[in-house]
Amino acid sequence: MTDLLDAERVHLELLEKWRTAMNLIGPGPAEHHFMDARGTVAALGARGRWADLGSGAGFPGIALAIHNPDAQVLLVESRERRAGFLKQVVRAAGLDNAEVFHGRTEAVSGPFDGIISRAYRPLADYLADATALIDTGSR
Repeated sequence: MTDLLDAERVHLELLEKWRTAMNLIGPGPAEHHFMDARGTVAALGARGRWADLGSGAGFPGIALAIHNPDAQVLLVESRERRAGFLKQVVRAAGLDNAEVFHGRTEAVSGPFDGIISRAYRPLADYLADATALIDTGSR
């Protein structure tokens, strides 16, 4: 994939290295995950404090941090190995505006200016968790 930014390329390299051992994504090419995440976050114009609930392989939270440098992104991941993977990506990609929280969403303190997620929990559960972390005007 030739049109990846440097930070996305770092994410892809680490994802390819660890995808099978950690079951980060399913079989097949990984590139479409990057394009989907980029398409989701590129036009958000996100600013302030954001959270990616159940960040897993880093989609869309890593893309949010890359494409929205005015946002501070908290990558929330309860699984230790995946949280470790995310910390490695954040460090290697030089994402000063991203931080990994290893723990359950219920332990995160809001409010956030925005909440984002992909394949986190059933919609009703996601909305309940997200609502607990936002304030008036949040996205």
